[in-house]
Amino acid sequence: MTPDETWRASFEPTTASDASDIAVSAEELQGRSELFMPSRRPASEEILKLLRENEADTITIVALGPLTNLAIAAAADPEAFTRAHEVVVMGGTIHENGNITPVAEFNTFADSVAAARVYALTSPNPQSTMPPAPPQAAPDRAATYLLAPYPAKLSRRLRVALFPLDITHQHSLTRGQFRQFSSPLVQAQSPLAEWMSAFVHKTFDKIESLQTSVSGDAVKFELHDPLCLWYCVDSRSASGAAGRWVFTENEDIRVETAGQWTRGQCLVDRRSRRRRAEGDDGERPGDTGNWLSGASGNRLRQCTGTPGPQVFGEVMLKRIFDS
Repeated sequence: MTPDETWRASFEPTTASDASDIAVSAEELQGRSELFMPSRRPASEEILKLLRENEADTITIVALGPLTNLAIAAAADPEAFTRAHEVVVMGGTIHENGNITPVAEFNTFADSVAAARVYALTSPNPQSTMPPAPPQAAPDRAATYLLAPYPAKLSRRLRVALFPLDITHQHSLTRGQFRQFSSPLVQAQSPLAEWMSAFVHKTFDKIESLQTSVSGDAVKFELHDPLCLWYCVDSRSASGAAGRWVFTENEDIRVETAGQWTRGQCLVDRRSRRRRAEGDDGERPGDTGNWLSGASGNRLRQCTGTPGPQVFGEVMLKRIFDS
């Protein structure tokens, strides 16, 4: 099918199938769920629609992939976009190695310009960290390179909680943990357990085939995206005690968008340099990039501590199986 036909098919599943199980599934998809209803609007438009229709600080956006749709929404209406309570981002790496290049994490690398633009909305001066506009945008990055600039003044700054590889890679699920938890449920003919086992064990097999030092029940996969969802659920629940989640506040984390080898790298200033006086802003000799001024730079919250890397795998499984 063409991309357009594929898009329409996701909303209008056919029931004319020779396979009875496919026809039954397609019939079920025709029904509407109160918990989930797909939108026919582009993602950026749907984001802005929801933010405009609801009170400020009532919607949290969880971004588990490249930030292209968020950057498009922010460029179209930055005032509406900053009504979000928080944007929770799985992306980047600060002190750890990258997973797509030596210095970059995949989500940030895939659209570094989008990440830079979204993070710029956390700054008291968004123009100070906006990516430079090239003479001609590369075809694969034209969508975000050519977005409109932000207004000089915005009524509020965006709140971003960043979950980089530094913290997400500490949280994992081993084959042994999953086997111990799911085997009794599979024996009891749980459809959910049987369905999950079919693809989760294949995932463990694939990971094991790529490694030389780990095998058997010790094979694990890291829970990068689920960690962000755990934060959203746990920090807003009645049992989510203060201090369970630890963040560095107002951290100036910037994204490299133009480097030949460093595209997608997240940068922080590790120099022990004295900050400039209040009101002293702009490029100065010895401060290229305006890193030492309090009036420039991004202001992100970076997650550095969670309720426990050792417990999350079991917490996630219990949540999935409602046990």
